[in-house]
Amino acid sequence: MSKIGKIVRKRWRKLTEPLRNLRYEVLRILVIHRRVDAVIRRIDDIEGRFEMHERETRSLHRAIQQPSSDLWLRKPPVIVGGPADMAFNNSTFCRENDFRQPYFSYWSLRIGTIPRFHRKLCEFVFVCQGLWERGVLAPGHRGLGFGVGEEALPALFAAHGCDVVATDLAPEGATAIGWIETAQHARERDGLRRPDICPDEIFDQRVSFEPCDMNAIPEHLRDFDFCWSSCAFEHLGSIERGLEFVENSLACLKPGGWALHTTEYNILSDRETVDQGGTVLFRRRDFEALARRLTAKGHTVAPLCFEPGDGLIDGYIDVAPFSDDISLNIAMFGYATTSFGFAVQRGPAERNVTQFAETLRDDRTQVTAWLLSHNPDERRHAALVIGAWLRMIDVDVQSLQQALMDAILVENEPELLELELRSLLEAPSLLGSIHGWQALLHRLPMLGFDAACHALDLLKRNNDPSHAALLYAVDCPPGFPNERRARTIASLRRQYLRGTHIIA
Repeated sequence: MSKIGKIVRKRWRKLTEPLRNLRYEVLRILVIHRRVDAVIRRIDDIEGRFEMHERETRSLHRAIQQPSSDLWLRKPPVIVGGPADMAFNNSTFCRENDFRQPYFSYWSLRIGTIPRFHRKLCEFVFVCQGLWERGVLAPGHRGLGFGVGEEALPALFAAHGCDVVATDLAPEGATAIGWIETAQHARERDGLRRPDICPDEIFDQRVSFEPCDMNAIPEHLRDFDFCWSSCAFEHLGSIERGLEFVENSLACLKPGGWALHTTEYNILSDRETVDQGGTVLFRRRDFEALARRLTAKGHTVAPLCFEPGDGLIDGYIDVAPFSDDISLNIAMFGYATTSFGFAVQRGPAERNVTQFAETLRDDRTQVTAWLLSHNPDERRHAALVIGAWLRMIDVDVQSLQQALMDAILVENEPELLELELRSLLEAPSLLGSIHGWQALLHRLPMLGFDAACHALDLLKRNNDPSHAALLYAVDCPPGFPNERRARTIASLRRQYLRGTHIIA
């Protein structure tokens, strides 16, 4: 080869080298692409097989468990009658036997539905019958509905003479969680209109609608005679948020008003559950904790009843896609769940706690348990009840004073400590006969201003001159981080020693 030919070939190879490298990269990409296609085909095959097995499992499940169709098809029968007097005096879930009662047929027909063994219908009947037998579903009463969706209850309650405020999540929030697409959301009042249940002129007069986030109930929604929600508060993000909603809904009621809420109940486990996410499953322990929490604040919870039904349909667990005819219990997230109805009556305002204390007068065990509880709401209510008891003449003052003093000496929450000290101040006598004064004195530098004022007043009422000297000798710990608090304690000392103490 000539010298010129070698030079040309060398330059040509140099110029085409990037193209050769690109060719190799393209070939590698094609190989990877074929492998990805093979993986996708494999995934599709596995998904198809999974769906096939899932359908087979559902079919086998229904074939094995589903009661004979003659027990549920076109049943339960319509039974002539009206509302019952005491059908839902408990907080409980629905059972097959409930569907065979006259009141069930009555309320089903009133909301425009033929009776059937379906848990959603049972939720509506629980709310309607529960409000009826508690005397609040009557003319002149005001009701507040949460997460009403497209349900017929606002129209029904208006037909009974109630003024109703129906609420639901704002449209943007409902769209984000898919409620609008699944017809679980009310955009406005007209979506709740039911002329077959309530004439339009009455509906327009008595029903109003506004957006409401159940995690942040607006302050102006107050002074209602009753409120309700139907399978809504399990969608608030967590079990704790759902429990907080039930408690917060009571602030919307007048003293003596009723709240009736239904939600998902895990019937398989009292330990494992779904406690975070778009839908949570409440357990027995959650409702029991909620009942203690509300009772501690003076509210009245309808007794909890977890007794299962003994009917054939009670034992059947429906699987997706769920039936429209027979679906009391359903399979969800690997658990079996049903609908639980929770009823609670708002207690008296705090200024009327004496009346509530009278009802607990002989239940020292319960109040003592509240005082020792890890739940601050229970400790708070125990302090209020004991304070009310101490104002009564015929009570064992010394034992109550000592119980409060013991709680004060271990209390770590400033607001509760102040309340407990104030409750102890309400005792008429015998302060000198209880123990713990020196320990209380040495806690003074660590107390807030109001709590320290109450503690000083207690020391003063104890009428022991040695306390003045001890108080003067108490110094704030070295390197005390809060100079303002140190100055406050010094000021309190001066007030105490001068005898000019003023209770904050």
